[in-house]
Amino acid sequence: MGRQAYEGSLDDDNLPTEHEAETVVQQVAPPRPALAVVPSPVARQIQQPRNRITSKQVSAIWAIGRKLGHDQSSLRQFVKTTFGVQAEYLSREQASQLISTLSQQVAAATGNGEDTDSHHPGQEG
Repeated sequence: MGRQAYEGSLDDDNLPTEHEAETVVQQVAPPRPALAVVPSPVARQIQQPRNRITSKQVSAIWAIGRKLGHDQSSLRQFVKTTFGVQAEYLSREQASQLISTLSQQVAAATGNGEDTDSHHPGQEG
């Protein structure tokens, strides 16, 4: 009946007789075998851990870049030339490397680089 409604052959003017209705019931297709379920792209993303940069890493990169005096376009260009992708498409590992590099640059620029041999917490000097 659903098929006939879809085809447009079932309406008030074209009502099947009792014999035709029995034929339609007998022609119902047998159940199809179960198909292998292929996960959708969204389901695959849920199943597999996402390796792309996190929002916290993005925020850290922009904040550290501002401390270094970079505007967004120059920082984007640096990321593109260094890693070959836009900042939003970095992997987590690449983002971690970039944050470490930028943090070291901030430490060097402010003179707060750690030299563990010459200065220990609690010591003057």
